[in-house]
This record gives sequence, C-alpha cells and structure tokens, in this order.
Amino acid sequence: MKRTILVMIVAAAVGVAAQGRGGRGDGQIQGIAPGQPPGGARWTRLAPVPEPNEERNSAVAAGKLYLFGGNPVGMTGTPPGAVWEYDPAGDKWTKKKNMPLAAHHVAVAENGGKIYVFGGGVQKQAGGPSYLPANDAWEYDPAADTWKALAAMPTARLAAVAAAVGGKIYVMAARATTGLATGSRSSRTSPIVCSTSTKSMTRQPTRGQADRFCRRRAARCSPESSTARSI
Repeated sequence: MKRTILVMIVAAAVGVAAQGRGGRGDGQIQGIAPGQPPGGARWTRLAPVPEPNEERNSAVAAGKLYLFGGNPVGMTGTPPGAVWEYDPAGDKWTKKKNMPLAAHHVAVAENGGKIYVFGGGVQKQAGGPSYLPANDAWEYDPAADTWKALAAMPTARLAAVAAAVGGKIYVMAARATTGLATGSRSSRTSPIVCSTSTKSMTRQPTRGQADRFCRRRAARCSPESSTARSI
C-alpha cells in the first residue's frame, strides 16, 4: 500500500516535469526535483517516461497509470497521439495503441474501469495548424487496449477538464475556438455531461444562462437546480 501511494506521488511529479519541459526542442528533461519532502518520506527514482513530452493527460485504471497525447513540436507539428501504460508493480512503461485521432490537451476521466478521452487540439492537414479544437469523444478499454468512438460533444474543446461523478462524466471549461492557431480570442464554454450508460452528450448551461432562464420565468434557482437544466 505504501509503495502504491509513493508511486502515485512520483507519477504525479513525473507528469508535472513532463508538462514543464520537453516537446519543443528544449532538452526534454524528465526527472524528480532534488531534496527530500518533509515528514521523513523519501523520493524513489522510477523508470522515466520513454518518450519525453509535455501537456499529457492521465488517468488511473486497475492500478495502472495511463498517459495520453502530448504536444506537437511547434505550432504546425503533428501531435504524437501516444498512449503509455505505467505498471507500478514492475516499474515498467508499455506502449499501447495510439489514439484514433492524435490530439494534445485532451480531457481524461476514468469510469468503471474504462477511460474516456474528450476533445483536445488536433491537426487536420499536414503542415497546418495543430491546435484546432476537436469535439471527438472516445472510450479506451485498458484491458483490451481498444478504442471506441462515442457521440461527439456539442462543442469543440481544447484543454478542458473532465471528472466522473455518479456514472456520468462532466467536461468543463476549455478553449472552444482556434485560439492559439489563429490568434483569435477563445470563447467561453458551458459544461458538457457524457452519460457512459447511454453514450450520449448533454450540454449544460453556464451560470449566466441559468440565471437568465430563471429570470424569464420569474423563478429563483439555486446553483444546484439551475445547472441541472439542459438548454
């Protein structure tokens, strides 16, 4: 148990290092910060990620860590779309089947032993912009190393955040326009709910939209009730 906790802490540190360095020809250094943490705990150097990069996203399923994506080199490079599995029992990385649509800055969440991957930045043609937001949604089965396409999100999202609650996955925030690729401003996005049982997507209102919805009906809404309505 102690080893598992330590592995997860170190894996998180590796993820931070991966986001802070590499992917753009600046040395691509992976590692652990020097020094000892307070409380007598000790750092243990584990096997490095085989392919240094940054802006990966991760999820844990069945006691193993999975890394998805990674940045392209420059603004017009091709995203790697790589998937890596880390097994803390053997301190070993294993290359898994690549993402069906290579993307970076994806939103990732685990639910029921499956991992769900949403949106991200993609490149639609070779040599073109590689930060185009996507609305794709995918289910990854770690046990079978297979991908399954899900219903597309109502809006494209780059650098969103996903969380699983009560059998549903909430995809929040993000950049919804080309943004980095064109220099345009990003648009504000409202949450999207993915039902893992029906494989459907529902767009949820922003707080401002919910408030206007209530005012039009001369009703008072609490944050819980207002955000529960889909529009």
